[in-house]
Amino acid sequence: MTSFPLARGANRELPAHICRGGHLDVIASWPAPAGEDAVDVAVVAVTADGKVRSDADFVFYNQPAGVAGAVQHLGQVAQADRAFDGVRLRLDAISSDITALHVTLSADGGLIGRVPGLTVTLHDDEHQVVAQLDLTGASSEPALIAVEVYRRGDGWKARCVGQGWDEGLAALARHFGISVEDEDTSPDVDSSPRTNVSPSPALPPATVAPSPTPTQTSDGQHAPAAHPREQSSTTSSADSRPIESATRSRWLGRRQRAREEDNAALRAQLANLGGIDAVRLSEEVRRLRAALSTAEADNAFLGEQVQRLGALDAVQLATETATRRLTLAQQQVHADRRLHTARQELEVVNRDIAAAQADLALLRETLIVTDEEAVLQEAGIYRYSHPLDDAVAYKARLANIKDNIKAMVRDGGAVLATTNWQVNGSSRDGAKMVKETSKLMLRAFNAEADNCVRSVRPHTVHTATQRLEKAAETIARLGTMMSIRVGERYLRTRLQEIRLTADHLAKVEEERERLREAREQAREEAKALADFERERAKLRREEDHYLAALRVASTGVASSAAVADLQAKLQDVQEEMVKVDARQANLRAGFVYVISNLGAFGERMVKIGMTRRRNPMDRVKELGDASVPFRFDVHALIESEDAVGLEGKLHAAFAGQRVNRINRHREFFYATPAEVREALAKIRGSHLLTYKDFAEALEWRQSGEHLTLTTPRAR
Repeated sequence: MTSFPLARGANRELPAHICRGGHLDVIASWPAPAGEDAVDVAVVAVTADGKVRSDADFVFYNQPAGVAGAVQHLGQVAQADRAFDGVRLRLDAISSDITALHVTLSADGGLIGRVPGLTVTLHDDEHQVVAQLDLTGASSEPALIAVEVYRRGDGWKARCVGQGWDEGLAALARHFGISVEDEDTSPDVDSSPRTNVSPSPALPPATVAPSPTPTQTSDGQHAPAAHPREQSSTTSSADSRPIESATRSRWLGRRQRAREEDNAALRAQLANLGGIDAVRLSEEVRRLRAALSTAEADNAFLGEQVQRLGALDAVQLATETATRRLTLAQQQVHADRRLHTARQELEVVNRDIAAAQADLALLRETLIVTDEEAVLQEAGIYRYSHPLDDAVAYKARLANIKDNIKAMVRDGGAVLATTNWQVNGSSRDGAKMVKETSKLMLRAFNAEADNCVRSVRPHTVHTATQRLEKAAETIARLGTMMSIRVGERYLRTRLQEIRLTADHLAKVEEERERLREAREQAREEAKALADFERERAKLRREEDHYLAALRVASTGVASSAAVADLQAKLQDVQEEMVKVDARQANLRAGFVYVISNLGAFGERMVKIGMTRRRNPMDRVKELGDASVPFRFDVHALIESEDAVGLEGKLHAAFAGQRVNRINRHREFFYATPAEVREALAKIRGSHLLTYKDFAEALEWRQSGEHLTLTTPRAR
């Protein structure tokens, strides 16, 4: 089976043989010098609400089995230069109300990120590596969720989490609804000699009490046996209760405290027994208990390994060991390489950020933005600060503002200054000097304001207002000694004058453009009307001709076939006259044209317009007059009873590609003829007379399309 790293947040589906009949082992490994109990592996089984059903759903070193035996804690072992701890999950035995198993890691008195060389792997029942967790990034957490094994349909999936809690395993337990007694509320072990314990023979120094066996609780269930690392010497029932209570209240990684409590209880017992140095015996018992725990764990692990490996010979075992060590070394090299690359990228990003911040600081030092082209690009369509109906209304409002400005100057509210200034001890001379200086400052401010009003344009409002605000700030800075400053109300009024002036200019230009468009439309309508009149006169002459011919033919001069032919032609002429009258009456009928000028505007620009003329090419020829160097190429002529609506639909389809976003009557768009043809195909109710995707551009090509601006001819 091929294994692969599982990054934080990534997930994979577990193989079927693990989910049905097999088991999944989650093994944590770290260098032995870091401590045999440097990392603890535990499992929290949760339901759909993300909480445990009871504390029995938490499987750890003091509760090595849970979830009806489907989850087991394998125990910690040290082998050669590595230490191991792990859990076993029998997924097919998990009850249906359990939706996820969270495998957690906790560091004994430290942080997960500080345990060197920590690896977490997932194995199947054949000891094949299913996945290796990538816990890169764990640094400040004493406890974290390493992997989440959760149901997905009929199977199970594993997700690498790698996140936890800075408060430790207690916070993690509370998150899943596990009751955690506070350290202060747990009963303290009385280390003083007990008077109610009868003396008994002292235990020999090398004797260690056997591990306690599971006992039956009041509800008929068997309480799990304590982990060997946490087992204490057998005492009387009265003396063991404080020790067991202290151990239960400190199961969240607080082993040292539990050991100290055990030692205190042993010292108290030995003090009652007498005859043996309590400290020496306690230390010897602790050492022997740790050795026994390690030996039992080693035996269990080795027994499991022998059972898994079966009949493999020594050569095969050595080969497998070498292969796994090589794989681990390769993964470590790959991780180091990724870390080095990430650090280099971070350095580049930090340098870019520093450079960008320096550029931003230089830009902020600029007093006034004067690049009108940049302002235009940022402004887009001009928005009115004071939306009024017409230019006359703006002019009236400006006159009112000018009256307010004059009134504030007369009332002394334009410039403010201190009134207690003295010159040579004279308050009168001081007041005179302040008044004259204030007038001088006001003249300078008004000169700047008038210049801003004269030069402001709709696209330079921001520049003009910023310039006037800077002028007010400069006057306040220069007049600090006498507190001379421009009045806030006066400044706001002058700024309003600038904005209103820009609005007035924009409204005047808008009305001028509207009038120009109206005149252009009137000229177009007049030309269309003249076309209709000429066509009608032509048809009347033909009608008179055929009527005269019929009168002559009715005398018997012509044959019946000739008479029928004349009558048919007369009927065609009369039908054409009806069509002309209908076209003239329908103001929305006409032709929509799509044209381009390759030599003038390039390949990606077309004009989409509409004309009511009888011959639409007359309008196209007018557009290609002396204002452009070459004639327009016609790509489409669409006759429609609602040409106005068709033109509007096409303009809406290419609204985002409009060349002139200010004047909507400029009907040029950044598009190719093929794109317009595709848009026409989606619009119903139009009759496409002709369409060409290719622009002939004969005049441009014959003029030398290969010439550029650098050629002598162009110069």
